[in-house]
This record gives sequence, structure tokens and C-alpha cells, in this order.
Amino acid sequence: MQIPLRSPELARRQTERYDRIAPDWPHHKRLKAQAVLFGYNSWEELVASCQSNAPDFVFDQDIDQAAREQRWLRMAEAASAAFNIELPYALDLVHFVMPTCDPQRPRPAWYDPNDTFNLALSKKDGLWWCCVGEHGHPFVPPGFVLQEASHVADVSAQRLNDPYGLHRTRRLKHIWVLLPNEGFDVGGIQPIHTYFRRGQLLEVDPVPMGDFLRAPVKYAAQLREFFDYAYPDIGQAEQHALLKGWRQALKTLHVAAQLPAASRRRWIQPTVSARCGIGKDWYWPLQPRPEGDALANAARYAHKVDADILDYCGRDPGYIDIS
Repeated sequence: MQIPLRSPELARRQTERYDRIAPDWPHHKRLKAQAVLFGYNSWEELVASCQSNAPDFVFDQDIDQAAREQRWLRMAEAASAAFNIELPYALDLVHFVMPTCDPQRPRPAWYDPNDTFNLALSKKDGLWWCCVGEHGHPFVPPGFVLQEASHVADVSAQRLNDPYGLHRTRRLKHIWVLLPNEGFDVGGIQPIHTYFRRGQLLEVDPVPMGDFLRAPVKYAAQLREFFDYAYPDIGQAEQHALLKGWRQALKTLHVAAQLPAASRRRWIQPTVSARCGIGKDWYWPLQPRPEGDALANAARYAHKVDADILDYCGRDPGYIDIS
């Protein structure tokens, strides 16, 4: 839906609002984005449409919450299509720019999540959201963060059906992925959260948090919960075997990183060189579930980070401490 304007100056003045969400976008791309958010295909089309007798501009503060959310969603869907970005990133863009907001008055509240957005996101099958991360997991090579990801459509559908979380008796499906510290390209937007499709990030078999592995007795309840939703189809004997293998791998990594096998140090990541030095793959002891180019891309990044570490230190330090 095109928003009529008397002059393009209102839209032109707002290009500085992209500094926080898309700082690398050149001016011409920001102008196109402004045109798209106002309902036009190009900046030239927006300028040509301006008429001195256009109706008074209706700001976000002048309409009710439901109408505002529908307006913002239409803008986000237009930006998603125009710039080939996922809808959640387009919503972030609208959130930061808010081109229909009167800057002279307090900004209206941005309710996220809400039913309007959740209904649209519940139809985005195959999109995943990095919801929980652990920095410094010892199994993860430097340069990556272990992330637990939820299926966006399922999360949004659950929020619609149970907005107050009173009846959530089942866990949604999750996957575990390695997210590069530098993120990945999402069209030049600096995202608030990370969303992806399978094949963009390297998926790995689930592993417990590092503290659970270091002190399994202390975190016995958390480990039971982890196995219940990460490995629901295996018995106690298989659980014990997995845990034993993970704890042995942790000791092996410590030795490879020139630490005592029983070290309780937290927030350390043994280097790729240390793993390769004991004849293991760069991702060991994680078990990848490669799809598309995810494994090859992650490998290139892992070895680049390792080379940077060696260059900075002049030798292999064995591990990095990110505490």
C-alpha cells in the first residue's frame, strides 16, 4: 500500500536512521529502502508520486496499536521481498527506521513478539532462530559460538496458541549449530538476533554445556533434562556411554592444549592446531551434520581463525581464554 506524500523530504531526511541497523548501506540503497517502506518500487517513483494536495500524513502515533502493527508488517514484507532478506531481519529494519513515526513525539511501543508478527512468522517454514548460546564451550574451536536454535514457525505458533506460556508441556524441536563470531552476511544488516536456514550454518550433534561436563554430579538434574529433549529415544546406558565419551574427550582436549587433564578451567577453547596435533579433525569432538556447503565454509573460517591466532602469538598457544 503506497503512502501518499506531499514532498520526498520526509523520507529523505530519515536516511541517517540506517546508521545503526545497516551502516554500510550506501545512500542510494537507503533511498530505495525508504521508497520500499513507503510502498514504492524505487526512489524515483516515490518522488514522482508526490503531490502538494496529498492528504495529511498519518503518523504511527495517530493510529491504534493493531493498525500500527499491520503497517509495520506490510513494510517489513516489502523490504524482505525487495532486498531478499528474511522477514525477522526486515522487521528489525522497520523497528530501527520507523519511517512513519513522528520524531517530535514519543515513539510508540514496539511489541515484539505480538500476534500480528507471530502469525506472519508462523508461516515461515524452514527458518531457525539462534535462541541460546554458550561462549567458550571447550568442544568448540576458536572463532565459533555453540548455539541452540529453535524453529521459528513452531515458536511463533506456540506463542499464538499459548501467549502467556501457561500450557507449554512439550519442548519444541531444536538443533545445535556453530555460529561464527563475526556472524554471516544477512544483506548488510546488523541483526538483533540470528536467523538462518539449514545449510547456512554447520549443524552438529547436541552436546551439554561445558559446566555440565566438568561437574556431572553437581549438574545431574540439568543433564537429565538435556538428555530428555536432545536424545529422547536413547536409554540410560546409552546416556552414560555418551557422557563418558564426552568427559574423556574433554580430558584429551585439555592435554592437547597443554592443560592438566582434570582441569576445571572455564571459557577456554582449544585451538584447531592443538586438535590436529593429536590427529583429530578441526571440529573434534563435535559430530557435524553437514548440509550444503556448511562444512566447507565452517572449515575455511576455522582454519583462518587458527592462522590468525598463530600469527598473533608466534606459536600455537594450545587454547584461547575468552573469559
